[in-house]
Amino acid sequence: MVGRLGDTTVVEGPAVPLTIQLELSPGEDTMIARICHGTVPVSKGQEYLHLMRTIALPEYRSTRGNRGAWCLSRTEADITHFEMLTFWEDTASIQLFAGDDYTRARYYDFDPDFLIEMEPHVRHYHLYTATSPDHPW
Repeated sequence: MVGRLGDTTVVEGPAVPLTIQLELSPGEDTMIARICHGTVPVSKGQEYLHLMRTIALPEYRSTRGNRGAWCLSRTEADITHFEMLTFWEDTASIQLFAGDDYTRARYYDFDPDFLIEMEPHVRHYHLYTATSPDHPW
């Protein structure tokens, strides 16, 4: 099922094709994708999704420098995986949300009641488009 929460698309359930179209601002070459992963027992999945939709996604979206936020979920046996996929202008923008050590996961007060494991770190990727200049490597 694909739903909308304001400007945010929420994808849940079995894997479905997903197209995310992000436009870079004039003069902007790249963005940073931030991916946070967590698992919850299936019995708590819908309640956790509700919290992600009503608390986490709006907070991501209201942070200066955030360019988009999505909550992806999939159920595997008796656990539901959640991936919070967000896009940011730069690391300074991520730090406004996550704090100075932006490589660490940021948790909400309710997370320990749901998450099977509190993963300490998140993943970051540079996002390029066809018009981005060659990477300096």
